[in-house]
Parts: sequence; C-alpha cells; structure tokens
Amino acid sequence: MSADLDNFLGLTTSPIRNSLPLISERLEKYRRLVLSLEAYIHDHLSIVTTSIKSHERLRKSTSIDSVVRFESDPEGSAPVIEASKNERTESNDDINSFFRLLQDQTESLIKQMGLAETTMRSQVIPQLKGLQSSISSKQKEFSHLCHKHEKEYKLALQQTTKELEHFELSITKSEMLPENAKLDFRHDPYFNKKVLLSQADTQLQSEQKYSNFIRKSEADLKLVEIQTTQELKQIFELFSSSLIHLHGDYCNTFQTLNTHFQSIPDDLEWSRFLKVYDMKLSSVHEDLHDSSSASSNRNHIPERQARNLETVTFPNRHHFSTIPILEGVLSRKDGKLSSKMSSYYYAITKNRFFFEFDSRLCSNTQPNHVFFLPECTLKDLVDSGPYRFKLRGKDLSSAFIKSSKTLVLEASSEDELKTWYNVLSELTGLMYSSQEYRDSE
Repeated sequence: MSADLDNFLGLTTSPIRNSLPLISERLEKYRRLVLSLEAYIHDHLSIVTTSIKSHERLRKSTSIDSVVRFESDPEGSAPVIEASKNERTESNDDINSFFRLLQDQTESLIKQMGLAETTMRSQVIPQLKGLQSSISSKQKEFSHLCHKHEKEYKLALQQTTKELEHFELSITKSEMLPENAKLDFRHDPYFNKKVLLSQADTQLQSEQKYSNFIRKSEADLKLVEIQTTQELKQIFELFSSSLIHLHGDYCNTFQTLNTHFQSIPDDLEWSRFLKVYDMKLSSVHEDLHDSSSASSNRNHIPERQARNLETVTFPNRHHFSTIPILEGVLSRKDGKLSSKMSSYYYAITKNRFFFEFDSRLCSNTQPNHVFFLPECTLKDLVDSGPYRFKLRGKDLSSAFIKSSKTLVLEASSEDELKTWYNVLSELTGLMYSSQEYRDSE
C-alpha cells in the first residue's frame, strides 16, 4: 500500500500526539522564571533603599557645619575669618574643600541611588509584573481552549463508539434474522453503516481540528518563549544598567552578567526543548525547526497525512449485508396534483428495505421514505410515461405514523427501467434469505 500505514488505524484509535500537558508545564515554567527574577530584583531594590538611608546619615555626618573648620591662614595661627564673596583665597585645595567635596560626592551618590531606585520601582518591577500577568492570561486562555477542544474531540470519539456498537449490533441481528422475517429498518446494516460513516466523517473533522489546535499551540509556545526571552533581556538590561551607573565597583560584575545574558540566542532554550521532547511533539515540518537544528531526529519522519473516509477501517465495513442489491438515482413525482419530477437517491438492501434519500452522501442519514418490499405492490405505468412505474406500501420512515404511500418513479432509460422493475418485482414476491444469499456466493 502506498499510503501511510498510520492512516489505516482503527476508526476509534486516536493517532494524535497530545503535547498539550507539556505545553501547559512549559508556560508555568516561564511564569515561575519571571517570578524568580522579580524576587531577585526586589532584593536589590531593598539594598538600594537601605543604602540611600545610610548615605543620608552619612551626608549629615560629613556636613561642613558638622566637622572642624580649619583656619585659612597659611601659618595656622590666625583665627578663621569669614571672607567676603569678592575675596579670592590663595588655594582651594584644603581640608575644608575636601569636606565640601565629600559632601558633593555623597549628594551625587544619593541622587544616583534615587534614580536607580526609581527605575526599579517604577519601570523594572512593573514590567515584570506585566509580563507575569501576560503569561498568566495566556495560561488561562490556553487552559480554556484545551478543555474546549479536548471535550469536543472526546465527545466525537464517544459518539463514534456508540454508533460503531449500533452498527455491530445490526450486523449480528441481520445474521441471526430468520428467513422471511421483517427487520426494523433502524437495525438494517446498510442504514447503520451510513449513520456510522456520517459520524466517522464528523469525528475525523474533529480529529483534524484537534490536531491543528495542538500544532498551533506548539507554534504559539515557540513564539511565547522567544518573546518572553526578549522582554526579559530588555528588562534585565534596564535593571543592570541602573546598577552599573550606581556601583562603580560592581561595574565589571554586572557588565559581565549583562553581556552574558545578552549573548544568549533568543531561541536557545527552544532548541534545547526540541532536543529533549522532539518525539513527543505533533509537528513534523521544519516550521518548529530552523537551519541550526537540521540534524533533528524528526527529519526522517514523514508528514502525517489527514485521514479520510476512504482510509479508515472498522470491523465489517465491507460486510455483504451493507452492500445494496441495487442503488441509483430515479426521478419521482412530487405529488398527486403536480407533474414535476425530482431526482432522489434510492437503495434496496439485502433485508428487502427500499430507501429514499435526498442524495448519496453519507452525511444524508435521514431517509425520506422507507418501504419493506414484501409488503408493497408494484405496477407498470408505461401509459402515463415512457419509463414510469408505481410502488405502493407503508412508509416506515416515521416512528409514529406509518401511512400508506404511493411513489410514482421514472427511470432514465429502458434498460434502467427493466433493471429496477425486475428487481422490485422479485423482492415484492420472493427474496433470498441472508443464509441463502451467502450460500449462492
């Protein structure tokens, strides 16, 4: 078989690699990372705040009014005399100027500390809180969407399992049906297979939708990780720069930290994440890999193709009782007083039921009419039309009202008329039992 063997899994066997719990854990890990960095910066803010208070005490202790004022006389014997503003001293480099310099430097340090404190309190920490809030919002939204998609997919699987059980039961009842016994059309294998295929199509759509959601979530996770890393780098750069300007002695340390942090590629953690959890991810294409990860373990894995009704299997899908004796499109007169003819799809099953549907599509599971042919009469209407005939019997399509119904049908050719008329003539009279049909195979 040329198709991927995975595409022929059982109908209720899920082929999806569910990485949603892994994504949820990954988002929580980044949220905790932001909280850890916020706690770290809070501690540094406390250090700066305490240092400001200490330097304010230092400023008072080094005030020019608090220390000994030395004389300005070169000999040191003359008392200190207040000089007028217009007088110029011979030298500004003395003890008094030294203390004034200490005062100026202390004031400058307090100012720089205040700027660093303001930066951390009004910019760095609020940005971290905003980032943490953004990740938390993404977690809540992701959790909600996970629950929604998982619920829809599980409901589809449950409904398919239910219809599969009904189908299996119809096969069993059909095989055990006594000769010439009448079977409820709702237990007809053909009809139950049609219903099952309709639900299978719905399940496959839900399965593809769920798989697409998982792949999108993985791609979104990559984007969240890169964006979070970029924001953390920007925030940490703002924080570290304020400390570099404040602490001359610590400049080299924080410069090294910042240089190291800024040198980390945006997708470094993502690349490591792929290496560890590569085989647990649903995505196959290079949309989650870049050129640097060309040696990924997944390069040899072919892309999974979307499944369809032609590639899924389930027990007794091709059981003989599910194959109509005759099927095709005929025209039917719309009403007694109308001459308009409309086309419908008809099928005659092994259990002698005559079904009318709007179309042959498997999604069209509600029959317009259902006749049990042994209880019907057939009449040629060549006089009223070239290829017309009439079928009359009780309409079983309604669970409550089973009234007599007459269908005026028209074939498209003489050969088609003969085929339908001969089969209907035989089934309204004599019909093989299920066992006889198998013996004649």
